[in-house]
Amino acid sequence: MAYSFEMRVHDTYLYAKLSGQETAAEDLQVAQALLEICQGFGKWRLVADLRELAGRLSIADNSYVAREMAALWHGKISCIATVSRSENYQTERFFAMALSNRGVSAESFTDLASAENWIKTRAAHI
Repeated sequence: MAYSFEMRVHDTYLYAKLSGQETAAEDLQVAQALLEICQGFGKWRLVADLRELAGRLSIADNSYVAREMAALWHGKISCIATVSRSENYQTERFFAMALSNRGVSAESFTDLASAENWIKTRAAHI
C-alpha cells in the first residue's frame, strides 16, 4: 500500500489520518485494512482524515470505490465522516452521498471538529 495512516482510538469511533497518493485500487485496499482495524478495536464508526492525500479520483472511479466500499462495509461500519481539504470537498461530498445511498451512513467535512461532532451524534443514534 502506498498510503500510510495514523490511528487513534476514541470511545465511540476510530480516527484514521491518511496520507499518500490516492488511487481507486489503493482506496479499496485501505478500506479493507480500516475495516479490519475497526473490527479489531470493536469500533463501528470511523473518522477518515483525507487532507494529506494527494491526487483526485475521477467521478467514475469515485462511484466505483463507493460501491465497492459500501459492499465491503455494509453491516460492519455503521457510519463514516470524512475530512477533506476545501478544494476536494465537492468530490468527497459526492462520495459520502454515494456511500449513504448504498447503506453506509456518511458525511463529508472540511474541519476535524465538525466531523468528530457528527460522528459522536451519529453514535448516539446507531
